[in-house]
Amino acid sequence: MVQDKISTQVVKTVADNMVKLGLRDAGYNFIIIDDLWHAPQRNSDGTPKEDPAKFPIGMGATVKYVHDQGLKFGIYSDAAPKTCAGAYGSYGYENIDAKQYAKWGVDLLKYDYCGAPGDAVSAQQRYKAMGDALKASGRDILFYMCEWGVREPWKWGSTTGATTWRATYDTRDCWQGKSGGIGVMQSIAAMKDPLGLLGVNRFNDADMMCVAIHGTGKSSSDLCLTGPGMTQDEYRTQFALWCMWSSPLTLSFDLTKPLSADDKAIITNADLIAIDQDAMGQQAEFVGQEGNIYYFMKDLENGDVAISATNVGSTQQQVKFDFSKFSALNIKGRYLARDCQAQKTLENEVETGFTHHCALTRHRRVQTDPEGHRRCASTHFGLRSIQHALRSFRDDMPTAQRLTVSISATASALHCLNVSTGADTLTPFGRPIIKDGVISSRNRSHFSYFCLYLPPVH
Repeated sequence: MVQDKISTQVVKTVADNMVKLGLRDAGYNFIIIDDLWHAPQRNSDGTPKEDPAKFPIGMGATVKYVHDQGLKFGIYSDAAPKTCAGAYGSYGYENIDAKQYAKWGVDLLKYDYCGAPGDAVSAQQRYKAMGDALKASGRDILFYMCEWGVREPWKWGSTTGATTWRATYDTRDCWQGKSGGIGVMQSIAAMKDPLGLLGVNRFNDADMMCVAIHGTGKSSSDLCLTGPGMTQDEYRTQFALWCMWSSPLTLSFDLTKPLSADDKAIITNADLIAIDQDAMGQQAEFVGQEGNIYYFMKDLENGDVAISATNVGSTQQQVKFDFSKFSALNIKGRYLARDCQAQKTLENEVETGFTHHCALTRHRRVQTDPEGHRRCASTHFGLRSIQHALRSFRDDMPTAQRLTVSISATASALHCLNVSTGADTLTPFGRPIIKDGVISSRNRSHFSYFCLYLPPVH
């Protein structure tokens, strides 16, 4: 939102408000500055220099202020001589820049691709050069690739040292973008199918969300067929879909200005954030489309399954969840269901399927059905088999991966070997299917993992 007005003062204000508004406690732990933090040119020794007018106390002191608030700091550069906005990039200066970022205390680097060669081989080489430099910098700096999904980075991004990569062009503050603009509809089209080998440290990024911008942005208002700006239901839909896709949750509204209670409620929905931050890190699988309704499902680490329905049309529709169409669900099973948008567990158990009481609509005004229920554009549920209902819906997420994972009530386990690295690890990419002692997977993206079935110990 601030674009070229970025400064130490803006960073401090945003950090203070993240703490004051409870966003840090909700899980938002990075402040990431974008382009145009740079001085007109580098220092005489080649090291990067912040604009002294914008950062009068220096970048290091600015980063320290962020750290003192319990937050982390991200910075921006480009894999070319110039950044997208024309500042100096990092091509040819990878090691120098990485060491300076480490000296400043930077925790994340967003690495853009404006002005760089269009072929995939060059992109891999340039991103790996920076990834290697960050590893050698002496500081643990997360590496975020931003080449907009053009060269299918989900197929090779992890080889560069990156843990997340953009899967689309820049999002716009609208439901429907026009040519070159990414509205929510274009995001769904780009993200609805699993792209490559995904999971922990292999995240597809659907780009920044536009919740709370309300058409007041600059570049976010460009290339919009509808809007700019969306309804609250459309903003809720965007947030929920990002959570289903395990996309990084990146806010892009102006946090130096007041935040409404409704906007805050959307971005701090604890149920949806837990789905986004689930330990397996899966991207939701596209189940199918019925008319204007898109269905997704997502396996969760504790055995729960998240399912969603999104109405992309302009008329009201009733949604039915038919368990026979969700391969992660047992058509003969009985489930506890939790409405994650409303953050409320349904009173009755569900089996074979159920019809949600909320008529789906994208109308701008808030509406209610004859019984007084609020309508919504997207509905998301967490389902738990009655056999596994002893665990809470929001268990604390583990801080480290486990080597084995329970896959049945009899304590059978699945031990996995990552054949690309040879490291023992719990595969974070979904629930395996075990039938007659043979292990397979529902999801085609799991096939680079070798798994050994360990029978129960009697």
